[in-house]
Amino acid sequence: MIANRYRQIAWPRPAELALRLALSLGVATTTGSSIAKAAGQTALPPDAYCKALKKYDAIQSQADEKFGSDGSQWAKRNEWVTAHEDKLNKQLATQLKMPSQDLAATASEQHWQLGCEAKASGWLAIGQENLTRVPNDHVSRVKDAIVLEYVKRLDRGPKDQFFDPERYSAVHCEDAAVGGYHFVGCKLRAIGAETDPDIYVVADVDGTASAVPYDSEAKGRIKGATKLASGDQAVPLGFYVGPLPLVDYSDVRSQLD
Repeated sequence: MIANRYRQIAWPRPAELALRLALSLGVATTTGSSIAKAAGQTALPPDAYCKALKKYDAIQSQADEKFGSDGSQWAKRNEWVTAHEDKLNKQLATQLKMPSQDLAATASEQHWQLGCEAKASGWLAIGQENLTRVPNDHVSRVKDAIVLEYVKRLDRGPKDQFFDPERYSAVHCEDAAVGGYHFVGCKLRAIGAETDPDIYVVADVDGTASAVPYDSEAKGRIKGATKLASGDQAVPLGFYVGPLPLVDYSDVRSQLD
C-alpha cells in the first residue's frame, strides 16, 4: 500500500534521407524477415540494422569534416555521401537477405528505428497490441510504482532540479482512459506549487503491467532505469515501438493536468 500523503498530495540526405523519411511516413510494403521476439513483446529489429543507423550518422559526420556543413561544397558532399550510403545499403540488405529496394519500406512498416531505440534503452519493446488490452488493475499498479519511484528519488536528495525535496514534498498521480488507451500522469507537489505531469501509458506484457513513458519529460526523468519501484511492487519500463501519436496529446494532458 502507498502512504496516503503521497497518493493525495502528491528533426537533404540521399540514401539516409530516403530511409528515415520512409521510417517516419510509413511506406506500405512488407518484406519477410527473421526478427527475434521476446515473449509478449513486439518484434525488435535485427542488430545489423541498428548498427547501420550509427554508420549512417558516422558518414554524415565524416562528410561534415571533409566538405564542411555550410553548403558551399554541397554537390561534392552529396556525391560522396551517396556513394558511401549506397555501399552501406547494399551491405545491410545482404546481411538481412532482402532486396535493397525493400529495406526502407520494411524498416518503416516494422518501426525499426524506434525498435533500435528500445534495444538501446534496455526497456521492454511495446507494440499497440500491448496497449489495447490492459486490465484495470494494471493502471493502479503502474500508478503506485510511479509514486514509489518518485518518492524514493525525492527522499534521496536533490540530485537533479526536478527531484528536489527542498522544493517539493509529495507526489500526486491521476489516470485517464483516452482513445482506448490508459494513461497515468504524475506531478510533484508542494504548498502553492506543482510540476507539469509526467505522462505514462499503461501496457500489458503477458499479464505483467508495464509503464511506458509517453512524453519526453517522463522518458528523460527515469533515463538509465529499467523499472519503477522495487521488490514486489516493481513495474518494468516499456518503450513504445509503433505509429505515433496514439492520440492527441492535448486530450491526454487536459485530463491529467
